Amino acid sequence: HTIKFEQGLNGSLKGIERFSNLEVLDCESYYWASGTWYYTFSFSELNLQHNVKLKELWLHTCPNVEYINLQNNIMLNKLSIHDCDKLQTLILPTTLGEFSMGECEWLQNKKCYAENPPQCSISDFSFRDCKVYVPATSLEIYKKTTTWSQFEILPLD
Repeated sequence: HTIKFEQGLNGSLKGIERFSNLEVLDCESYYWASGTWYYTFSFSELNLQHNVKLKELWLHTCPNVEYINLQNNIMLNKLSIHDCDKLQTLILPTTLGEFSMGECEWLQNKKCYAENPPQCSISDFSFRDCKVYVPATSLEIYKKTTTWSQFEILPLD
């Protein structure tokens, strides 16, 4: 139950939420030594909030994605988001293993429902103005965690 796009994707992933048994979605682009991306992904909507079995998500070079909601993805172990230039809102689930992110300069809001801060690797802090909303009971833990402390940490509503 893996969907892997090795040569980019033009169009939409609308309807992907119907694949409730989806475990891996790989939209990882390939990087040439010349400094350019070989493939990019042009879809603008990605609704994965009902794919509860999703274990891995790789989104690299998806320049049109603006909103990602993973709140209900309770089995998500690996999440990698890079070069998603228009991404403004990212909603993370209550459980998340590894999380890496970079080059998402328009990111303004990140909601993380995890009580314990996920292991996080940020390769680019150009989105430092991003507000991170976490459970109120976990505010101090996030503020003391090295990577997460780079952001303004606020309580979830």
